[in-house]
Amino acid sequence: MYQYSGVSLSPMAGYSDWPFRSICSEMGSTISYSEFVNANLVVQRNERTFQMLRFSEFERPVIFQLFGNDQHTLVEAALILEELGPNGIDINLGCSVPKIADRGSGAALLTDTVKIGRIINSLVRRIRI
Repeated sequence: MYQYSGVSLSPMAGYSDWPFRSICSEMGSTISYSEFVNANLVVQRNERTFQMLRFSEFERPVIFQLFGNDQHTLVEAALILEELGPNGIDINLGCSVPKIADRGSGAALLTDTVKIGRIINSLVRRIRI
């Protein structure tokens, strides 16, 4: 089991890559999040997307963050990512950048709490991490 302090590295698009997360771990971050990745691209097995999810054992615990708006795609993507060995999977509900939110992902999901509930329920039933 991992011990967590009050210091964690939040997911930051364009910044939370493997080298940066490693440096933050060396400096005392006790949990690291990947940059968020598009669930559709995970399902399509996009090579660049998987490169964004590289991590070292030194970074553990490491959490992969997904964004998307379709329950089935998010679950399928989470199942694929689970095979890569993260300590957890996080669904982005905070990004308000128009490129993400205008497609119904990120913060836009907050307008449909029933949908969020269905997504979370499906994830809890299907993934083991």
